[in-house]
Amino acid sequence: MLSPVENSPNMDEGPTGGAAPVERLAGPALDADRPPAPDVPRWYYVIHGRRMGPISTVEMTQLLLRGPYDPLMLVWRQGMLAWSPASQMAELLLPGLSALASPPPVPVDILRAERLRRNARTNSVAFAIVFGLVCVGILSGLFSGAPMSGLLALAFLPGLFVTIYFPLRYRVIQSLSPGYRLAGLVGGIGLLIAFWGLLLVLVLRNIL
Repeated sequence: MLSPVENSPNMDEGPTGGAAPVERLAGPALDADRPPAPDVPRWYYVIHGRRMGPISTVEMTQLLLRGPYDPLMLVWRQGMLAWSPASQMAELLLPGLSALASPPPVPVDILRAERLRRNARTNSVAFAIVFGLVCVGILSGLFSGAPMSGLLALAFLPGLFVTIYFPLRYRVIQSLSPGYRLAGLVGGIGLLIAFWGLLLVLVLRNIL
């Protein structure tokens, strides 16, 4: 029996009047062999012994994530030879089953460095504000004839804090953006000068 190709009326004849041999060309794969698009319902799954589906890849992933996730739940899609546990389907992007499912944890040193920078930004702004207030208070006290001890008390707490904090976080403040760095350096150094300057003047007055 001849195949449909051999019975075709458009076939060229050979030199002896017989049918010329037909060369079969390798064409593209049949549509049935091509995997469907990700959003096309194609996944089947088994729950409580019943076959369910088909659903899309997105719906399948959401179903598994809603949980409780059963890694042994059997799933199947076109192109698979047999039912397989969901834990073996990396394309579903289940947490812990695929490297693409979730980013790796952030290293502890990076988190600590970011916390230090955030704290330094807050303190830099606070240094600048407090230094401005201390300067206003000192100038007002000088013009009103306030005692030196009162002026020192005004700058005592912020000056003591900066004395401890500033040397420890100087490199962190230097790594900040220009605005925060300027506020931290001006405010911190200014409070140091105000505190230790007033303390030195008060000590010298008592000595002399």
